[in-house]
Amino acid sequence: MFEKTNCSALLIPVLVLCLVCPAFAHKPLLAVDEQGDGTILLEAAFSNGSSISGSKIILRNLKSGKLIKQHTLNQQGMLRFKKPEAEYSITLDAGEGHKITVRGPAPRDHRKNDTRKEQ
Repeated sequence: MFEKTNCSALLIPVLVLCLVCPAFAHKPLLAVDEQGDGTILLEAAFSNGSSISGSKIILRNLKSGKLIKQHTLNQQGMLRFKKPEAEYSITLDAGEGHKITVRGPAPRDHRKNDTRKEQ
């Protein structure tokens, strides 16, 4: 009635697919580092090590949503830019639904950091 099938003949292709699919999975990673010179350094990468160069970085005003500036990552997946004066968000758009949005480091209120005494 039914022919006896070899389970390993079916199991091996299924296992191969299960092992190969996660190898293609990747997600974008973004590191934001405030420099002491008034600039922000971004470093971005895909979790699997594939290139993220050329991806867009979009800066938006947090309150109004207005575009502040748009940049492109360099060959190393890095970007340095002048820190905006308003509160802002940073969006990494690496295409194909790979987007990350984070809040940029808060603007410094230099009056609060001024240690000089008023006379």
